[in-house]
This record gives sequence, structure tokens and C-alpha cells, in this order.
Amino acid sequence: MIYTKKKLHSLNMINKNKSYWMIVLLLLSITGCYTEEVKLTEAQITNAIAFVAYSHQSGDNTHGSSKEVYIIKTEPGAEPIRLTYNTNWEEQPVWIDNGKSLVFMRCIGRPGSYKEKWYLYKKNLTTGKEERLIEIDWTTRIKSSINLYLLDTYCDILYAVDTGIGALTELFTTEELRISLPEKRGGIHGFSIDGEEEKFALTIAEGRRIKGKILAKEKCKCYELAIVNRDGTDFQILTNDTFPDRSPAISSGGKFIAFASDGRDGYDEIFIMEIATRKIRRLTDPPMHGYSPTWSPDGKKIAFVSERDGFDHIWIINVDGTGLFQLTKGEFHVHWGGISWSPAR
Repeated sequence: MIYTKKKLHSLNMINKNKSYWMIVLLLLSITGCYTEEVKLTEAQITNAIAFVAYSHQSGDNTHGSSKEVYIIKTEPGAEPIRLTYNTNWEEQPVWIDNGKSLVFMRCIGRPGSYKEKWYLYKKNLTTGKEERLIEIDWTTRIKSSINLYLLDTYCDILYAVDTGIGALTELFTTEELRISLPEKRGGIHGFSIDGEEEKFALTIAEGRRIKGKILAKEKCKCYELAIVNRDGTDFQILTNDTFPDRSPAISSGGKFIAFASDGRDGYDEIFIMEIATRKIRRLTDPPMHGYSPTWSPDGKKIAFVSERDGFDHIWIINVDGTGLFQLTKGEFHVHWGGISWSPAR
């Protein structure tokens, strides 16, 4: 093929434009500003679970891989839908706006570099639009029911979040609960809220917390289950043992707490407590671990994360222990930091 000077000039301009836009997209991806506007239908966001997944793992170090937000319908054979496209690290997606939006944490920069910044982002699932809400600390925990709630684990303060303007309203602190904690004076490690937004389920870390660090009396990483009203009143510790109880998920009606516990039978498994009687029963069977339980809106099923097939994936089980099936499949890992079931629509 013979190229004239005019044709060569056009080709050079095309190549320059390609290089320019490749650099722009790379910079936007690195800074977390670039993301595809994935627009979903009502059917796609009804009865779905939001989660974060990644493909690379080296022990407990996942810094070498981006973590992206997905949702998946809770039906056998369903395929995940990817919602974010960048090189950043996302965590803890939760549903708000009656299931029309997700809020999640995003790290800009390399996690663990001490130069990274963490933010709350909100993504409208029907329009695909994404917006940054507020800057947060990497130890932040977020949960939702009707509204969004944020736990600052460094200062032990629980907030309600106005996602419209990014404003925080303080609900209570660990200091205010310590009157009821003569011995177990640790900070709040995890939480969830019921469907009516009347009660929180908490995990309290054993030991005394000073400026975000737990000074334990012994080298025992023990976490106790507790409940408290939304205004910080009627605080009750529900367990008093040496088992680390984590990831509390209170049922919509506020009668049960699903949680992960290590040591009751030698494995991290999912258990259910009836709050009124404080009776505990194991829901999942060893030997494979289970983490991060979340209730279905009707209270009949629980989803959780387990590596039963060699990868961390989402599994669903009936609350009576029957009907266990694997929801996500493939050579990737679902992040055990939190999964979230969409509200009833």
C-alpha cells in the first residue's frame, strides 16, 4: 500500500489521539475517577446480593489486585454483573434508596501505603451515575437498612449518614456504653441494624481501647455479641465466653442474630442466636469456614461467604439448615468483608 503525505499525516494524528486517550483513561482509572455507567433494570436489582470480588490472592495480602463491586440475583445459575471498572480497591457495598443505589468504600492509592485515601461513594444503579460522598478512615464499617449507618472504629462512634448531603449525625459512642461494661471495655468491632431501625446488633472487642488500639488483658481475641437501641439505651451483652463472635447480622424483625464464630466447634461457622432466650444453634457444618452472614428480606434464608470449593464464594442456606447451594462460582474470590442482600421491593 502506498501512503501519500496526507494519508501519513492522518494516520499520525489518529495514533496521537489514541495515545492521548489511552493516557487519559489510564490516569482516570488510577485516580478512581473513571468508571463505566452500568445501568440496571428493576428486575436486575430485585432480590440480589451486592459483593466485592477480586482475582488475585497471595496469602492475606490482596494489595496486588483491584477489588470491584458486583451484584448477582439470588437464583441458582445466576451470573454476576460488574458495576465498577477501575484499578482501585472497593469494600462493603450496602443498599440504600429502597434498593436503587449502593454505597461502598473506595481506596484511592495503594492500600497500606499510608498515602492512600478512603472515601464513601454512592452509585445509582438505574442511571449508572456515581458520586463521592465523604472522606473516611480505612477502619470504617458501614451498614444500611432504610438509611445508611457508619461506625468509626478508631474513635468508637456510631453515626447515621445523610447520603444526600454527606452529613453525619452521632448516635452514641463506646464511652457512653461503658457504664454497662465493667469488665469488657473494648470498642465496637462490628454492627448491623434491624429492618425497623430500632436496634443495633454489635460485637464488642475484649480489652480497653485507647485511640483505636485495643489493650487486651490477655492475648485472647474475644468478641462478645450485644444489642442496643438506636439511641444508645438498653445496652445488653448477650454472650460471655472465650469464643470470638463476629459479623453480627440482626434479622429484619429484630428477633435473631446471625453471626460467624470461631472455636465453638473448631471452625469459623455461621450460628443463629434467638435474642429473647439467648439460645445459639449452629447453621452451617464444618470443615469449611463461613463468614459475613446476611439475611434475606423475608428472614427465611441467609447468605454467607465460604471457601468450600477452594475459592471464597457466596452460599445461600435456609434458616433451618436445609437447601444449601453455591451462588457464585469461578476462579475469583468474594471478599469476606461484607455482602449485602437487597431490600424487599
